[in-house]
Amino acid sequence: MRQFFHAEPLDVQRFCEISPNDVDFPVLLCYGCDKKWFLCAAPAAGKVILMTNSFHISRRLTAALLSAVLLCMLALPARAAANLKVSAAFWKEKTDKPSVLNDAVDSAREATLARQPNGTYTLELPIEEFSFMEVSCYLTGISIGDISYDGEVSGDVKNGTGILTLRNLPSSILTGSEVSDSLLVSCNLQTSVNLLGTISTDTRMCVWVE
Repeated sequence: MRQFFHAEPLDVQRFCEISPNDVDFPVLLCYGCDKKWFLCAAPAAGKVILMTNSFHISRRLTAALLSAVLLCMLALPARAAANLKVSAAFWKEKTDKPSVLNDAVDSAREATLARQPNGTYTLELPIEEFSFMEVSCYLTGISIGDISYDGEVSGDVKNGTGILTLRNLPSSILTGSEVSDSLLVSCNLQTSVNLLGTISTDTRMCVWVE
């Protein structure tokens, strides 16, 4: 197994003397073995070079290595934007008692929240039919203050595969799990009675990361 050494900081002048090429930026870290090759990096400058005592790796290969590093760095924000598993709960508007609207969310399936590049949030809730004021209905959207967030319903609500997607939600949608953390919202409900159509009811809502 090759023995590696680590020098910090590296004597740049000495390094240039034993290397066939000039170094045009400060070398902060240097790793090598057998006095045959060196891998040097200047993190502050965002540069990485590979050098040996006999040749300098082509710029094309160096560019490829830098591209790979950049791809890894770009992958980090993407990972951060991945869907977060969340839970949602509802309370009655003026008390600390749970609301019947909790029956609108299928707790046996996973709810997710994702932060979008524009800073808004997308909430996906697994929904199901429930009884509200003796009428069968399901959740179709919410309003926060004067702003309505009409959702997109996919799947089959009656067969237990319904998903409500709410987009462009503010950061305030992510709260704690306690009733004291709840956010006052108005829920839109699609009823099974054509004469009633869509109705709304005020409640308090919490969404928190599992």
